[in-house]
Amino acid sequence: MKKKENLSTDKRALLEKLLQGKVKQSLKSEQESETTSVPQIIPDRAGRYDPFPLTDMQQAYWLGRSGAFELGNVSMHNYLELEAKDFDFDRFQRAWQKLIDRHDMLRAVVLSDGSQQVLPSVPPYEIAVTDLRDANETAISSHIQAIRDRLSHQVLPLDRWPQFEIIATQFGDRHFRLHLSLDGWCTDFWSTLKLFQDLSHFYNESDGQLPPLDLSFRDYVLGTRTLQETPRYQRDLTYWRDRLADLPPAPDLPLAQNPGSIALRAMVRTKV
Repeated sequence: MKKKENLSTDKRALLEKLLQGKVKQSLKSEQESETTSVPQIIPDRAGRYDPFPLTDMQQAYWLGRSGAFELGNVSMHNYLELEAKDFDFDRFQRAWQKLIDRHDMLRAVVLSDGSQQVLPSVPPYEIAVTDLRDANETAISSHIQAIRDRLSHQVLPLDRWPQFEIIATQFGDRHFRLHLSLDGWCTDFWSTLKLFQDLSHFYNESDGQLPPLDLSFRDYVLGTRTLQETPRYQRDLTYWRDRLADLPPAPDLPLAQNPGSIALRAMVRTKV
């Protein structure tokens, strides 16, 4: 340190660049070494319909929808209402079926042992339609609210297909409102976005095709589990286990009532 302090500004800058270069090169070499040792995900077409484990997040969703925990009996759930004018309902019905056929996880169920399985085939999904073309505003409003009350906080059984429900309300010849109840146990934000992108493609390009999917979600899950055997995973696991004793507890917030005493639970998003 003393020698460095006595260096001129130019020499000090040069030394710092050299040191930074060595550090960068060392980090790069370490990253490349760990990258080359990461197991590769290999497609398993033969085992496509064999059971496979839930991810940690899926397992949390699965357990949380039961009554075993405080504030349980709720699902990871999405409810949407889409108003559609100049809408071809039959085309949408076909597009949704293509989506089911393309994406394995839209045909998946959770087994009693806590594993998941993609069903090789499922019956055609028929979207229920209620024709309100001759109804008055009061009847329409009452009908819409009844559907919203039933679907907006659904907890669908994961051991049976499907884990979604779609209802269409018809106001005019080509004027509809779509009510979509989608359980999120098998999708995240990006995969949901991808589903709707594919749905849009199948609706707008009724004869269009998409490239086949080379990897399945099952391939991904089994591939990531092999990471647990790598030195990097074991090092990270040891780090976080050592941190457990020092992690702060959950915040002790004032509560209006005991969470365990709440019988009917529903999540509401509020903006202020």
